[in-house]
Amino acid sequence: MTQNVGSASHRLPTKPTRGAILVIAACGALLFLGLLALVTDIGWIYFQQIKLQGAIYAGWKAGMDELCTLRASPDGLRNQSRIDGVKESVKAVIALNYPQASPPAVIVSIDAPRDSSRLFLTVKGTRECPSFFARLFGIPAFQLETVRKNGPDPAEDTGIIPLAIPHGEVKQPHPGAYTCTLFQGNEGFLPGRDYLLVPEIGNSVEGTPNNASSSFLDARRVLNSGGIDPDNCQSATDSLEFEARLIQDFFQPIQLEDRLILQPEATPRTIRTGLATRFLRGRTVIVLPITDIPPEVASAAKSPIITIYDLQGKDSPGGRYSPSEFPFTSAVRVIGFAEFELLKPEPLDAGPVCGRFIRYLIRPGVPPEAFTPHRFSVE
Repeated sequence: MTQNVGSASHRLPTKPTRGAILVIAACGALLFLGLLALVTDIGWIYFQQIKLQGAIYAGWKAGMDELCTLRASPDGLRNQSRIDGVKESVKAVIALNYPQASPPAVIVSIDAPRDSSRLFLTVKGTRECPSFFARLFGIPAFQLETVRKNGPDPAEDTGIIPLAIPHGEVKQPHPGAYTCTLFQGNEGFLPGRDYLLVPEIGNSVEGTPNNASSSFLDARRVLNSGGIDPDNCQSATDSLEFEARLIQDFFQPIQLEDRLILQPEATPRTIRTGLATRFLRGRTVIVLPITDIPPEVASAAKSPIITIYDLQGKDSPGGRYSPSEFPFTSAVRVIGFAEFELLKPEPLDAGPVCGRFIRYLIRPGVPPEAFTPHRFSVE
């Protein structure tokens, strides 16, 4: 019986032809280009969405600033021409973020009830973002949209609380003393991380233990709790105002480079009591001014000053915020604003106050014109 050499069971594998190789290579190249196109378009759209969000948020903050100013003037909120001016200011600030391109389409809605101290502002922006490669599949552009508003629920309308923090990580190696590592360059607070917001005041430990760490030796005495008087006006009711602002916030506009005076009578117990009340009411989101030591205060000090916790005394500027108007000697300079989630306070008689970082409202070092040229009040 003869064997069939050409049978399928004994047929040797054949090499792919040059044409088949070219087809496979072409398909692979198309797949690679498709993935590249997808990544490019998604990245571009994400960048444009973040830019739109930043512009709308900046415009919203500018509008709230002007509304707060109008509320402080007689019949300001009843003057329709001034309300229309606020809307134009919002659009102008948004346009600043698009110096070489057409700005987004913006709709501004303002509700300022006469029987309420709350101001409700809604800013909606839409912009068409052209695609690069998605147009090959019939998608020439993407429609982007961002809305920024504050609602009628007072819990959604947040001002600052009368506490200031440095732009750095504060720690307490022992009661009554602190260390602060100031952030440099691109360093900053990290979302989701807990930070010490109000160091404990007390008698610093006398003497140096034999096994003292470097943080113990570098510690500085806490001379104040970080309390501020944000209206920069002294009055007989300062203590009561301070406690009320811890719970209900301070809504008057504050801007970058403003000098804020101290609240020396703000004891840690007062702060913990006010924040505990706030916490029990469910108002756990707080906004804090980020500060540094202004040059005129540093030069007038008899010893080196690094943060607000090194300052003593209280200036009396009478509502003025600029060093050209008042010679500040015991005040901090506003360099940014940050939002934290207040952590459950420790017992009222002891313990520091901590918060979990959420986000920057204005990050130190970012040009202020990228946010708003107006006085700044947070939501």
